[in-house]
Amino acid sequence: MWDTQTGKELLTYRGAHHFSVHSVAFSSDGAHLLTMNTTAKFWDAVTDKLLRDYGLMGRVTGLVFSPDGERMADYTENTATIWDAPAVF
Repeated sequence: MWDTQTGKELLTYRGAHHFSVHSVAFSSDGAHLLTMNTTAKFWDAVTDKLLRDYGLMGRVTGLVFSPDGERMADYTENTATIWDAPAVF
């Protein structure tokens, strides 16, 4: 994660996934981060603490949080899945 004003690296999530991360989404308040490849992980974006590991999800093309932060969605080439965000908001 980088500071867009200064270009300074803020956090690095090394070893978070066993393979390349394909999708990343920030919550609208910037406090949480969702990362995915074939597994999904939900993070505190300020401390880089892993809050929830969703485990195997399949190959995901993209991610998004709803504007109110209450839902998350992932999508592949032909499927979209919507689920409730963790109750940390």
